[in-house]
Amino acid sequence: ELAQIEKNRKHALSENSKATIRDAIPKENTILDKKYEPVTDLKRLILKLIESSDSGMPYESILTSKIDFNEQEIENAVRDLLNRGEIYEPKIGIYKRLS
Repeated sequence: ELAQIEKNRKHALSENSKATIRDAIPKENTILDKKYEPVTDLKRLILKLIESSDSGMPYESILTSKIDFNEQEIENAVRDLLNRGEIYEPKIGIYKRLS
């Protein structure tokens, strides 16, 4: 039993080391937030584009706007906005914002 305690003691972190590790962990998932921030920004841009048109925004206009994202990212963001109920498609390829 003493041998096991000694082995555990050698592998245990000191309280000082634990505090250092705790301090190194980002608060509130900062890394995750930054990882997903570009997608959130893209969605915000798409929403602003859609809101700028009373008659609805054609998908082609979203693609050809000066958004610095590729077509797949834009398509995924539009699909996500549709799934979340933030926009709808009154006609095929035309998007409007839900109020």
